[in-house]
Amino acid sequence: MSTKFKIKFADFFIFFAFLVIFFLFLSTIFSGRENPVLYISSPDAEYEYDLGKNQTVSIDGLIGKTTVVIENKTVCISDSPCPNKICVTSGKILKPGQWLSCAPNKIFVIIKNKNEKAESSSLDAISF
Repeated sequence: MSTKFKIKFADFFIFFAFLVIFFLFLSTIFSGRENPVLYISSPDAEYEYDLGKNQTVSIDGLIGKTTVVIENKTVCISDSPCPNKICVTSGKILKPGQWLSCAPNKIFVIIKNKNEKAESSSLDAISF
């Protein structure tokens, strides 16, 4: 018995659609691999830092200086003049969308992808 395999137009269309969906999926996965950026907002100004560079930054807030440490692409608040130090015990953040805040000192730290603007955030006035 011989069975011949014929490719029909519908088979070609389904295969082509599968390839398009597959490459769109891959491009979505690898598009988020760009270097994230750290944005710090204070009562006086807004700052932008590269997560690839290890550094310690002191930001002036309402009640004093908050120290933010960038190390090995992670970010943490190491010192702050607030009374409870909840921001210091919050730990490290490393992914876009994660944030830290020192509410008494009005310091807000968030990691975003480089192509996102600092102003566009899913947080609103009620969240912060």
